Amino acid sequence: MVRIIDMLAQYQQVLKSHLVPVLGEFRVSAITESRIRQLITALQDAGLSARRINLSLLVLKMILWTALRRRYLRDDPTETIRSLREPSA
Repeated sequence: MVRIIDMLAQYQQVLKSHLVPVLGEFRVSAITESRIRQLITALQDAGLSARRINLSLLVLKMILWTALRRRYLRDDPTETIRSLREPSA
């Protein structure tokens, strides 16, 4: 149970720190593949690691998948977006 709480807190932090500052002014229906690629570039320019960017993409994908299921979107703008390669440990 503690892990779920930690995971939710991490997702909330990603929303607050990375997604809302870049995409917060847009309606979900206005988030396009191009805007997602701009988000990735902005996060890279800010010095975030590939792992942190991938976590941000995961949270965004969950939001957009929910929007698809609820029919707020017709197409998945993340369909061609791939995770960044993370360096091996």
